[in-house]
Formats: sequence, C-alpha cells, structure tokens
Amino acid sequence: MKKYVVALILLGLIFGCISIIIAQPPAGHHGEGPYPPLDEEKMDKKMEEFHTKRIEKLTKSLNLTKEQADKISAITKDGWEKIKLEHKSMKERVQQIRQDVDKQIESLLTPEQLEKFKQLKQKAEKKKEMGFRRKDRPRKK
Repeated sequence: MKKYVVALILLGLIFGCISIIIAQPPAGHHGEGPYPPLDEEKMDKKMEEFHTKRIEKLTKSLNLTKEQADKISAITKDGWEKIKLEHKSMKERVQQIRQDVDKQIESLLTPEQLEKFKQLKQKAEKKKEMGFRRKDRPRKK
C-alpha cells in the first residue's frame, strides 16, 4: 500500500512539473515569439522553490521519514532534469520541421515570390525580437 501511495505521489509530481512546462507561454519560452526570453537561472530558482514546498507538503501530509523525503526529492529532481532535456529536444525538432517546411515552400515559389517570402520571414523575425504583440488580440490573463 505504501509503495502504491508513493508511486501515485511521484506521478503527481511529474505531471505537476510537466504542467509547469506546458503552462509557459507558447513559442516564447526561450526568446521565440512575442515573449521575452526566460532567464534560466530564475526558472531554476522558481522550480527549486516549488520543489522544496512540494517535498515539505508531502513530508507533512504523509508523515515521511527523512530518508523517504530525501529519496522522493532526488527522484523528482531527476524527473525535472529529464523533462527539461526533453523540452529542449522537442524545441530543436520543431525548429528543424519549420526549416524543412520553409524549404519545401521555397522550392515551389518563383524567384520574385521567393524574394518576397524571405522578406516576410525577416519581418517576422524582427517582430519577434522586438516582442511584437498584435494590438487586436487581447492579452491572456
């Protein structure tokens, strides 16, 4: 029974970490899109604070021993590192897909269309760098 409870808690922690990643602004998590880049140091600090509070709550709620709390802490930290690596890998794969799509589009365009397409891409990049946000689209709260 104890193993079952610990397994459920660990799954909850892992899904909690995943939800934190998913809740980040889309396409702006690391400086892409209309959002400023996140400071990795600040992100790590916030995650450490979240982690500490979570372990304290679990320790109190489940009356964990020091050894159990330490082991659960190590497991969740390891899970967080794996999630961060997976997120980075996913970001790289998405970037590659975007490049492949652009190449396919470019292969279909006339020289004049290709020049305009490249200009549109440059314009979009500049807007990303400036933190552009469409005025007609309300900010999410």
